[in-house]
Amino acid sequence: MVHWKSRALSRIIPILLCLSVVAACVPVVANASQINPYLLIVPVEWRTSTLNLTVGIPTVTPWVHDVVRKAMAEWNNAQDSFLAQFYPNDTGNDKYYFTPWTNVTHQPDVQLVLDANINNLYGLPSILADTTPNPNHTYTIFMSSRLTSQPDSARAEESLYRVMLHELGHVLGLGEEYGENDVMNAVLSYWSNNSSQTLISTTDFYAVRMLALAAVQVVEPCFVLLTNLIPYLTVNVDLFPSHIIPVPEFNSAMVIVAFSLLSSVFLFAYNRKKPR
Repeated sequence: MVHWKSRALSRIIPILLCLSVVAACVPVVANASQINPYLLIVPVEWRTSTLNLTVGIPTVTPWVHDVVRKAMAEWNNAQDSFLAQFYPNDTGNDKYYFTPWTNVTHQPDVQLVLDANINNLYGLPSILADTTPNPNHTYTIFMSSRLTSQPDSARAEESLYRVMLHELGHVLGLGEEYGENDVMNAVLSYWSNNSSQTLISTTDFYAVRMLALAAVQVVEPCFVLLTNLIPYLTVNVDLFPSHIIPVPEFNSAMVIVAFSLLSSVFLFAYNRKKPR
């Protein structure tokens, strides 16, 4: 005769295993309670009034030109991915686009100055680039010769790419951030860690969208907090096309998986020892 406790345990174990499978399929997405709250706030320096931004790229070596175009395309594609996921019904007036400047009769919205002498800008000899807003609502990006005058190599391309992403983020109005791997981090640590500064977060995209929709031409420096309706996610700028990916975090689904599996193992072992 099978003891009633054995029958009960034989039914509980499959239920717990099913819970483990279901919980394991739940996407692990970070939220405000699980991550550094500073990552949910983006400093904003100004609002760029023109949505379709033309970028004047001077005559340079082919690899520099290609890297600049790659950074422009990354911001365009990543914004599209963010808006398609969280604002699929918007009208299209909520994003910026970078395009190469070709109309010689008009000034570009963003002008690149390469091989600029900015070694002692702000009294900091380590500065590699700087973005300056002009009175006529255009922008100038000064790039150090340390980025653009070296021979073509994978390391040179990746370093320029991350700096270019950072400066284009400034053009969009974003300030300096201190999320370790965010492209808007004020300190480029790629020289010593080639996996750093590879991410654009939903906090960045949300702030850019708020600026694109703003009714004023210029905003005072302020902070934008990510809405609770959007989780903190990231885009890996090394992936093309851009994909918004979850941030690995320890969440409730993982707790359910661990608890269910451990409980199943314990009950199974207990059931085998009980007399039938």
